[in-house]
Amino acid sequence: MGKERVDYTAAIDLGTWDLTPAQINAFVDALADQGFAAFYRHKGKWKGAEHIHAIYAFLPMKPQLQSQLSEFLRERRRAGKSPKWRGKLKAQESKLKHWMVW
Repeated sequence: MGKERVDYTAAIDLGTWDLTPAQINAFVDALADQGFAAFYRHKGKWKGAEHIHAIYAFLPMKPQLQSQLSEFLRERRRAGKSPKWRGKLKAQESKLKHWMVW
């Protein structure tokens, strides 16, 4: 690969059809504690195709996922629920600058 830049798709969609709202919330929070930016997509265009969209925060990623990660962190801050890994990610920013957009 040499010195070429390669962006990764560090995201996965997880079905929620067999989970209760409480289980979904607990799963999203558990994913956040493990380094994932996890969103429960269920409104608007996601109606009928509900799922958890999870992005692993510690891998190089495409610009669209970088934007989603930034949105996740803003929303969590507003809710007073900064993920446990936020400090670790902040500490690695200098190493990650070449691929992370803040």
